[in-house]
Amino acid sequence: MGREKRIQISFRISEIAMRRLQQVADLFGLRPSQYVKAILYKDLGLFDEPIDQRKRTRFGAKKIIYEEIQAQRRHRLEDHF
Repeated sequence: MGREKRIQISFRISEIAMRRLQQVADLFGLRPSQYVKAILYKDLGLFDEPIDQRKRTRFGAKKIIYEEIQAQRRHRLEDHF
């Protein structure tokens, strides 16, 4: 399976929206960018897409954290529906 091309997007939000985004992201233990991406993927119906695809350390510490976050997201999405 080949590597799919990834595209970066950006947009501006108001200070009020940023404060609220930070609050809700904190509730889920995510960074604001992770929360926005998770909501976007949920709304698009892309539940199998990985949210964060950063490079892993050779010790696998990030992989463990990544898998924990993915499991939490799956659990929250299941509870949401």
